Amino acid sequence: MGYYPKRIDNKLLSALNQKIEGVHKMTNKNTIKAYHIMSKKNGKLQLNTAKLFHWHIPKGMRGIPIEEKDIVLVGTRKGKKPVLVMDVYREERQKIKEKNNKIIKLIEKGGSNQ
Repeated sequence: MGYYPKRIDNKLLSALNQKIEGVHKMTNKNTIKAYHIMSKKNGKLQLNTAKLFHWHIPKGMRGIPIEEKDIVLVGTRKGKKPVLVMDVYREERQKIKEKNNKIIKLIEKGGSNQ
């Protein structure tokens, strides 16, 4: 079998704890609030601000740091559409009454063309 030390070095233990905390902070958020992007004209986004929608971040994508002002591709009733992220937060799945659609991929980081 393998050799397992009885004592772990304190520096190694603290480094592992910091790494685990960093991963936990990144993966803790599972939902976004966003506005639909209607068009991009002259480098400016035209948003539909009538309603703020919610989408679920799948577990496989939680390692990707999605932040405010990012543009992501999401699934909607009418197909795949780009949205501008306004908020990223943790939502308990037990409290959700309706099913949220999922994020498909990150299109643009930081929304530099706003």
